[in-house]
Amino acid sequence: MKQILFILLLLISVQGVSARKVVRKPSTDIKGCKWTLVTLKNNRVGGDSVKFRVQPYIQFLPGENHFSGHGGCNALGGTYEFTPKNHLRLYGIISTKMACLGQVDVEGDFLQALREADHYTVSGKTLTIFDGKGIALAAFEIRETKK
Repeated sequence: MKQILFILLLLISVQGVSARKVVRKPSTDIKGCKWTLVTLKNNRVGGDSVKFRVQPYIQFLPGENHFSGHGGCNALGGTYEFTPKNHLRLYGIISTKMACLGQVDVEGDFLQALREADHYTVSGKTLTIFDGKGIALAAFEIRETKK
C-alpha cells in the first residue's frame, strides 16, 4: 500500500513539473522607444566625418508589428516579428530614395544590417542586433522613452 501511495505521489509531482511551461520574456521591452544608431559593423556612426539630415534610428511601434526609422538621408520602415529567446525578424523593409552625398555607405550598411537581423540583446540603454552567427551588426542607444 505504501509503495502504491509513493508511486502515485511521484507521478503527481512529475506531472506538475512537466505541466509548467517556461516562457522566456525578452530582456526588456524595446517597443515604443527611439533607438539611435551608434555603431555599425563595430564602427562608430556619426561624428565629424558624416553629416546626416537625421541621425539614423529605428523605432518599434507598440501595438503593431511595424517599425519606422531613418537611415540618415531616407526614411525607412517595415514589419517586425519577435519570437522567443530574443529572436528578431525584420522584413518588407522599404525606404525613400532621396539623393544624399556622403551618407550612402552608412545608410546602405544600416539597411543591410536590418535585413540580416536574427536576434538582439539589451544591456542598460543599449540595443545590439546580431546576425545568425552571433556577429554584432548594429548597436543603438535609447534616446526617447515610451509615453
